[in-house]
Amino acid sequence: MPVHLLELGGTLYAQKDSFLAGAKGVSLGLAWQKRIGTGLFGGEGFIMQKLEGDGYVFLHAGGALTELQLRPGETVRVDTGCVVAYQPSVDFDIEYVGKLKSALFGGEGLFFARLTGPGRVWLQSLPCRGWPTASSPPRRAPAGNPRNRARCWRPVQRQELGARRQPSSR
Repeated sequence: MPVHLLELGGTLYAQKDSFLAGAKGVSLGLAWQKRIGTGLFGGEGFIMQKLEGDGYVFLHAGGALTELQLRPGETVRVDTGCVVAYQPSVDFDIEYVGKLKSALFGGEGLFFARLTGPGRVWLQSLPCRGWPTASSPPRRAPAGNPRNRARCWRPVQRQELGARRQPSSR
């Protein structure tokens, strides 16, 4: 997602690890969440990326990307992992949803991000925290699957690898 910082007043807050690249004149820093509850339960932790400058920055997002222009006092509530970036004029806070049953069995979180305008907000439909990584083990097949009876892959820790090596006798 390309964003021209000069058009936004020179500053943008983004979720951690979302920065891909920036033009000359762009600096990347850290921004700390001002509210303890937002840092603890907000899904992104206490640290956000603070992008400053007058050039273009490129951020990554998962799924469909939506840009909202919030009017003063207008509020949007979304899953905490769906927030990609927002202007400093936007108030970012979290709110307790209060449905433990939905959180445990429905795949929803217990908290929503509450963004209050004025300012621009970018949201993603597929939070990156759910993406598999190259280091993730493959998912195990269901027990009824005959392929599951074959050898299953198991992650091996570095300590185990070291213990398996036989000392060489010279």
